[in-house]
Amino acid sequence: MTGQDPWNNIDDGKPYNPPEDDSVMSPGDLDIDLNTGKEPAEPLDISLNPVPPEPVDSTYMVDKQEAPETYTRPPAPEPVSPPPRSKRVIRKKKVSLNNTQPMRFVFGDMAGAVFLVWLPVLIAFAVPWGNFFGDVTVYGTLKLTHLIVAGIIALPPWIVLMLHLFRGRLWDGILDMFLWAIWECAAVIILAFLYPEQTKQLIWQAGSYFEEMSGWLRTGTGSEADPSAWIWIHLKWLGLVVLGGFLLGLPALIMGVLLLNFMNYYVAQIMLTSESPLVVMMVAWHIWSIARVAGFIILASTMFQLLIGWVFKAPMRTAHVVWGLIVGFILVVADAVMKWQLVDNVRDIINHLANI
Repeated sequence: MTGQDPWNNIDDGKPYNPPEDDSVMSPGDLDIDLNTGKEPAEPLDISLNPVPPEPVDSTYMVDKQEAPETYTRPPAPEPVSPPPRSKRVIRKKKVSLNNTQPMRFVFGDMAGAVFLVWLPVLIAFAVPWGNFFGDVTVYGTLKLTHLIVAGIIALPPWIVLMLHLFRGRLWDGILDMFLWAIWECAAVIILAFLYPEQTKQLIWQAGSYFEEMSGWLRTGTGSEADPSAWIWIHLKWLGLVVLGGFLLGLPALIMGVLLLNFMNYYVAQIMLTSESPLVVMMVAWHIWSIARVAGFIILASTMFQLLIGWVFKAPMRTAHVVWGLIVGFILVVADAVMKWQLVDNVRDIINHLANI
């Protein structure tokens, strides 16, 4: 192959027949070095099985530095103590009146009237309490049966009023008590109208008060016509209501039920003697008595709000409390003034509508 181009016969169509021993090619088979274009200075070893490289000691390949003879452990860092733990101060979250949710008027719908007024009244008057306790006397003419009846009727409105006052909603509670008083009077008047003898036994001073008022209607004389007689009675009631309102409110409500019920019995008996019972009912519930009841409700509720605000730290609007005291005492004074000025006029109207 000397002097001939080895690549000329690549595409001559003849199959390439490699030598039998293709492990090593003779240097003489190539005339030139393909890289330099000259004859190679030394024969090229282009064997297909090159000599493997010498083995390398893998145990000491990279780091040529000698390891130190001894290893000294670095000193441990000094322990760092945590900072002193500060005392946790628990602050009571102040309740803002703007965040309190107002209650709806419980006695403003029929459900409240039925379950919290009519049902307690029916239970109080349906059970024969006299058979259980007899004639046990608590104080003066007040018997234990009178107190139980008044307590059963007063308990639901007391709970409702307390829920109002713990939210700081004094006047919402007062308005709810007005609605309760209207429903309670209607229920007791109906029962006293239908069952006068039974209710007379369960209502404090029902018989004695009706006898006293009947004498005044017939003759125009008696304590009802004498301001010097009834003014001290009204002042005594006022003091008990204010004190009872400050003593958790329930004693004031129980006393209020006692006062309402003997007035309701008197009105029901006047209705029985009239041909126009509904008309005479609006007159027999004297206008000064309505003012007194409203004043007592406002004063008792306001005193109860003061107790809850001071003792239980409930939210409380000072302006509402001040206005409650002012309006309550104004109504109490109006009661006395109207009774003093209108007592004879009301007596004449009742005598005209009823046959006493």
